[in-house]
Amino acid sequence: MPVQLIASPVTLPLADRSARAGSPANDFAGKRLDITDLLVTHPKATFVLRVASPSMQEHGIDDGDIVVVDRELRARDGSIVVAVVERELVIRVQLGQQVGIGAARHGLPVAQRQVGV
Repeated sequence: MPVQLIASPVTLPLADRSARAGSPANDFAGKRLDITDLLVTHPKATFVLRVASPSMQEHGIDDGDIVVVDRELRARDGSIVVAVVERELVIRVQLGQQVGIGAARHGLPVAQRQVGV
């Protein structure tokens, strides 16, 4: 089930440099960064969703991951999208004008129907 984002800022310490080894948490520059500034462009159209399937691991999305979904963005061929299939949310790859509930070229199970995005 989609979860609304927190309206108040969530700020985290920002390290003053990249870390080659060790923990960057050991040395902060004193600056703070609102993580929602990085992840959210359209707050009223954005929600987070916990992934409940390993089917997108090939694309770097694992079971249990939390994804940020922006409904204002328009999908293109090859985009990873959240779609509604039989009243369930699924994460799949956009294939042309329709969402592929899997095309063999993306390593997903093949289905022969269109779904709404």
